[in-house]
Amino acid sequence: MPKSKHPKFAPLTLDSTFKKAFASERSKNLLLFLLNAFLAEKLKRPIKEVKMR
Repeated sequence: MPKSKHPKFAPLTLDSTFKKAFASERSKNLLLFLLNAFLAEKLKRPIKEVKMR
């Protein structure tokens, strides 16, 4: 069987994968950008802060 040219990644729709990618202080700005991009039409104003647990 030939090897795939693309590496396999876990889907970000899985809670554990999403948390690993976005739920750290290091990726806080990326998470804020992502949330604001997806929710822009529903928010009255952008999200400015998130708390990590």
